[in-house]
Amino acid sequence: AQLAATLPPALREQLCQAALRLNRSMVQEVVSEIGTLDASVGAALGLYAERLDFEGLLALLEAPTADAEGTP
Repeated sequence: AQLAATLPPALREQLCQAALRLNRSMVQEVVSEIGTLDASVGAALGLYAERLDFEGLLALLEAPTADAEGTP
């Protein structure tokens, strides 16, 4: 969940939508963009994309984060 929490909301949403649509090329494009912002996060997400593990990617993106409402 910490990994997904570091993503800008717009990129997180784009990646989620691409994974929901099983759009491999869009997932790779968004992961590449994320990699330009944070190479380690991009590499980690890239592993999901390479394995076509969109279900795992979605689970990661939808996991609660430490920044959830109600957390000081």
